[in-house]
Amino acid sequence: MKAKKVLTCGENTATVQPDPTGDGYLVRFQIGKADWVLREVILAKAMLYAEEVLRRNTLVVG
Repeated sequence: MKAKKVLTCGENTATVQPDPTGDGYLVRFQIGKADWVLREVILAKAMLYAEEVLRRNTLVVG
Protein backbone atom coordinates (compact mmCIF):
# COMPACT_ATOMS: atom_id res chain seq x y z
CA MET A 1 0.00 0.00 0.00
CA LYS A 2 1.52 3.30 -1.06
CA ALA A 3 -1.32 5.72 -0.31
CA LYS A 4 -3.13 6.27 2.94
CA LYS A 5 -6.65 5.00 3.53
CA VAL A 6 -9.12 7.02 5.60
CA LEU A 7 -12.06 5.39 7.35
CA THR A 8 -14.77 7.57 8.87
CA CYS A 9 -17.78 6.94 11.04
CA GLY A 10 -19.60 10.09 12.11
CA GLU A 11 -16.99 12.53 13.43
CA ASN A 12 -14.48 9.75 14.18
CA THR A 13 -11.69 8.89 11.73
CA ALA A 14 -8.96 6.31 11.38
CA THR A 15 -6.16 6.79 8.86
CA VAL A 16 -4.00 3.83 7.79
CA GLN A 17 -0.74 4.71 6.06
CA PRO A 18 2.69 3.19 5.50
CA ASP A 19 5.15 3.74 8.35
CA PRO A 20 7.85 6.21 7.23
CA THR A 21 10.52 3.90 8.70
CA GLY A 22 9.43 1.18 6.28
CA ASP A 23 8.40 -1.29 8.98
CA GLY A 24 4.66 -1.81 8.69
CA TYR A 25 1.79 0.64 8.95
CA LEU A 26 0.59 3.44 11.19
CA VAL A 27 -3.05 3.76 12.19
CA ARG A 28 -3.92 7.28 13.42
CA PHE A 29 -7.17 7.48 15.35
CA GLN A 30 -9.15 10.65 15.99
CA ILE A 31 -12.02 9.75 18.29
CA GLY A 32 -13.75 12.83 19.65
CA LYS A 33 -10.95 15.02 21.07
CA ALA A 34 -8.54 12.09 21.51
CA ASP A 35 -5.78 11.46 18.97
CA TRP A 36 -3.41 8.48 19.06
CA VAL A 37 -1.28 6.32 16.78
CA LEU A 38 -0.94 2.54 16.61
CA ARG A 39 1.85 0.75 14.74
CA GLU A 40 1.13 -2.61 13.09
CA VAL A 41 3.27 -4.78 10.82
CA ILE A 42 0.45 -6.52 8.91
CA LEU A 43 -1.85 -4.36 6.76
CA ALA A 44 -4.90 -6.59 7.28
CA LYS A 45 -4.55 -6.29 11.07
CA ALA A 46 -4.12 -2.51 10.82
CA MET A 47 -7.34 -2.20 8.79
CA LEU A 48 -9.17 -4.54 11.17
CA TYR A 49 -8.09 -2.50 14.22
CA ALA A 50 -9.18 0.72 12.51
CA GLU A 51 -12.64 -0.66 11.69
CA GLU A 52 -13.14 -2.18 15.14
CA VAL A 53 -12.14 0.96 17.06
CA LEU A 54 -14.41 3.12 14.93
CA ARG A 55 -17.29 0.68 15.37
CA ARG A 56 -16.91 0.51 19.15
CA ASN A 57 -16.54 4.27 19.61
CA THR A 58 -19.46 5.49 17.52
CA LEU A 59 -22.70 6.34 19.25
CA VAL A 60 -25.73 4.91 17.47
CA VAL A 61 -28.96 6.80 18.17
CA GLY A 62 -32.17 5.22 17.02
